[in-house]
Amino acid sequence: MFDHDVRHSIRIWDRLESLFMSASLARFMELKRMLNHLKKKSDRSMDHHFREVKTLTEALAMINCPVTHRDLLQSISMGLGPDYESLITTVSLFPQQFPFETLRTHLLEQEQRVLYLKQQDSLSTHQAFGAGVNGQNAPRPPVYAPRGRGGRGRGRQSHEQSYGQQPYGPQPYGPQS
Repeated sequence: MFDHDVRHSIRIWDRLESLFMSASLARFMELKRMLNHLKKKSDRSMDHHFREVKTLTEALAMINCPVTHRDLLQSISMGLGPDYESLITTVSLFPQQFPFETLRTHLLEQEQRVLYLKQQDSLSTHQAFGAGVNGQNAPRPPVYAPRGRGGRGRGRQSHEQSYGQQPYGPQPYGPQS
């Protein structure tokens, strides 16, 4: 009877191990695919991106499949856009000099620089656009037309006189000087 129970128990454990292994393998493949295809979205911060990376690497470690430093650098590098290319090139040349926290710090600094430059570019584009829409804001010659009481402006000249044009309307009577 004991022999029968042992064989039955072994089969049960083998079956459990087989089920666990296939589920574990499927989970490993899913997490690894997610990590390798994880992209930093433009509307999300670098800090958020790193939290996603950390969540996936911790999940892989929990199923006894830790991510190597090289794989981690590769997945982070592949998930970043062209704004981070110069830093990623440096990291790929000297991976041993970029532990996770150092890389994180440099990428957060780069993110701030990218945001600053985009803001500056947006401001200059806005200023350039506002400066010449249909010539409405194009520079105009100064107008020294009479304003206020008694026609007192600069030199008591009308706009037309200041540009050498004859004023419209009837000419004054009498001798012209």
